[in-house]
Amino acid sequence: MALKTGALIIAADNKKREKPIYMCEALSLPLISYVKSYAEKADAEKTAIIIESDSSGVEAIKGDSRVFVSPDAENDSDFLLAADGFADEFDYVYVLYGNVPLMSGSSLKNALSLCVNEGNEAAAVFSRQPNGEDV
Repeated sequence: MALKTGALIIAADNKKREKPIYMCEALSLPLISYVKSYAEKADAEKTAIIIESDSSGVEAIKGDSRVFVSPDAENDSDFLLAADGFADEFDYVYVLYGNVPLMSGSSLKNALSLCVNEGNEAAAVFSRQPNGEDV
């Protein structure tokens, strides 16, 4: 039986800079576009992007993704609450950061497979810096 999978991409940048970090380009594409592409390659049936009210540029790359706005978010859980109901459509949901395009679609699928095989309802996948600190 195939798992029904979705992806929530948190596009948050409460820093006051000229361009949000997730819209900074790497090889001519915004970081968030890589994250969205990897979610699709990991067989996410639908993606949703959670933005702050003043997030610029997301409309240009959202495609058919649903966009939720969380204007008063103070932390990641507040952003996820803005997407109330989205996760109800799926067996599993990837929660990804829009400025961290470090995983491939196959890595995401492998992480989900491990989570399901172990009988877990949730799993956290993160990267570690060379100095050993968690990202």
